[in-house]
Amino acid sequence: MREATDDGRKALEILRSHYASQGKPRIIALYTELTSLKKESNETITDYIIRAEKAVTSLRNTKEVISDGLIIAMILKGLPDSYKPFAIHTTQSSEELTFTQFKSKLRSYEETEKFDDKSKTDNVMKVNIASVTCYGCGNRGHVARDCRQKGVPKWCSYHRSSTHSDETCRRRKDGHKDEAKQAAEKQEEHEKEQTFVFKVSQTFLPDNITKNGLMVDCGATSHILTEKNDFTKFDESFDPKSHYMELADGARMNNVALKRGDAEVLLLDVEGKCVRITLKKALFIPSYPQSIISVQAATTDGAKVVFQEGQNELISKDGAVFRIEEHERLYYLKMGSVWSSPNL
Repeated sequence: MREATDDGRKALEILRSHYASQGKPRIIALYTELTSLKKESNETITDYIIRAEKAVTSLRNTKEVISDGLIIAMILKGLPDSYKPFAIHTTQSSEELTFTQFKSKLRSYEETEKFDDKSKTDNVMKVNIASVTCYGCGNRGHVARDCRQKGVPKWCSYHRSSTHSDETCRRRKDGHKDEAKQAAEKQEEHEKEQTFVFKVSQTFLPDNITKNGLMVDCGATSHILTEKNDFTKFDESFDPKSHYMELADGARMNNVALKRGDAEVLLLDVEGKCVRITLKKALFIPSYPQSIISVQAATTDGAKVVFQEGQNELISKDGAVFRIEEHERLYYLKMGSVWSSPNL
């Protein structure tokens, strides 16, 4: 007002030289502002782009040439980690992208992220099915309406009642808790052996399998046999008190495996011949309803187990091939009798 009284053109030039100088210090300051762009946590994409465009416009007014690619790169650099998928897609895409198109896509991505975040935070009733316990059978991983034991008669051996089962008996569970506590205290005193095994109830096993079949268990770490006569020798150093059986549900108990040693079983191969197989370091557990062959122990000893659609097989290290049959999602090897096989 003092230097250009009543002279609008001169006043505009004075204002330009002060606020829109084309000198080197101002250009450096504008470039610094553009390259140090960073989106604030409480700032929208629109406000963030406006700040970037303001710096770009000021640089262009100083006759600096700013390409759309440079602007896009500077904006992408200042975005938070939640926009990383968008940044990767933009930089890796071969599509020619103008700054106008880039702004439109960035705003669309912001709206999509808002929608996804809202759906995640509103989903308060989501439950991990693995932690759900079925009140019908007492096992985890499913609900009562999907229980495979639905309709099976219930019986609690503790109360001698058919209103509930052993698995869902609260009094029985309390007793198991005390046993588990005692077992944990004993474990602190000295080192003990431990075997993992898959838990199967008697009512869950298909008919005519428990007597003539070996269950194939991928989770068990040792072979398990229920007949003492199958063993050819025992390990005298084995102590049932220091050996613990751990089930898939985390329950641990000692004095379950009474002995350990080498056992011989007769299996029917794919040609129908009876073949004698030696199971090393097998556990003798007469209380179990089903004998089990461990995939882990078999493969460690040189055998090969193949699971594929229509042809599940166990191949011994001697080359004998045995068919693994599926019965209600459980896998079995057929056992034979020495009296019925002249080819043994």
